[in-house]
Amino acid sequence: MSRAFLVLAILVALSISAHGQQTGSIVGTVADPTGAIVTKARVSLTNTQTGDIRSTTSNAEGFFVFTGTVAGDYTVKVESRGFRGAEQTGIHVGPGDRRDLNVTLAVATNDATVTVVAASSIVVESGDLSSTLYENNIKKLALQGRDVTELLKTLPGFNVNTSYNGVQNKPGYDTQVTSIASAVGRGVTANGAPDRAGGADLISDGAHILDPGCNCNANQTINADMVSEVKVTTSAYGADSTTGPVVVSA
Repeated sequence: MSRAFLVLAILVALSISAHGQQTGSIVGTVADPTGAIVTKARVSLTNTQTGDIRSTTSNAEGFFVFTGTVAGDYTVKVESRGFRGAEQTGIHVGPGDRRDLNVTLAVATNDATVTVVAASSIVVESGDLSSTLYENNIKKLALQGRDVTELLKTLPGFNVNTSYNGVQNKPGYDTQVTSIASAVGRGVTANGAPDRAGGADLISDGAHILDPGCNCNANQTINADMVSEVKVTTSAYGADSTTGPVVVSA
């Protein structure tokens, strides 16, 4: 029974870790024009692509949080009795991002709602060094085959390894060959990191799909028709990324 419990605990920990890899969070505070906190304000989070709505309320410190937020664009609406409603649009959350919002509610004079388009006032708290391939890039950039990871070669610091096993003067990864293997682990290097196992990690929806053994290939293709965003972290990533130094999250 102790062994079974240990295995179960490990599986739960791995699932929590994997879930954290693919999602971000939106946190914020609610205050009035004088800076005083507003408690028990109704806060709703709407995914503009799917229409999914989540709700919460600000606590005794005027603080609210939405964790486990999948990558996408969101609108946050805040309402409280005696105040005009406030709405912030165009909030983009990437894998591992944290968005910090400061919402100010004006005293109610009518039923109007103040709408604010998200801009530089929203801060990404992760502090990592990363590049992102968005859905627009994936659709419009030339792609050989259906593997999105081939587009990594368009990002700063990435290139194709021109030697194979250190002796042959030919590409280690042939872009004209389409297979189930990803470009990651088969010839694409980043900032001098090795292209084989130990240099890069490939994550799809929170699951590690790069073979950690000598094969070093992915066990599935990151298909262009099924991916909305690919974030590539090359340094200063958080403790939730257990491998690297290059972490590719799709």
